[in-house]
Amino acid sequence: MKTRIVFISFIWFVVIAFIFMVLFFFGIIGPKDEGKERQEILNLVPVGLPIPEAKKRMESYGFKCEWVENKEFAVEHIGVQQKMHPKADFLYCDREKGSIFILMAIRWQVEIVAEKGVVKEVFISVNAIAT
Repeated sequence: MKTRIVFISFIWFVVIAFIFMVLFFFGIIGPKDEGKERQEILNLVPVGLPIPEAKKRMESYGFKCEWVENKEFAVEHIGVQQKMHPKADFLYCDREKGSIFILMAIRWQVEIVAEKGVVKEVFISVNAIAT
């Protein structure tokens, strides 16, 4: 009897998690201020800002950052395919923020492309992840 209750509880958990993932994917639930936060990040690290200052600002905003050299990264996901940015030196910053229900969190990933020691481009992606 206990095994059956545990199994049924697990199935309900999986079903609820799936429902929340679908709702997030279609934008029904999720970060309501995503556009505002994207703009705040772009204002925080404008083009021309020295990379050490960009790192300092992003870390003060709650991101963990690391320097990456001569690597490509995904800038757009189209189904299972990805559009890749050509190899570049960039500051990679990552942060999990908030949660959706108990099952998921919002992950912000920011790639700050550098040229001659300053910000050249900024790419931001937001995804739901399991917690």
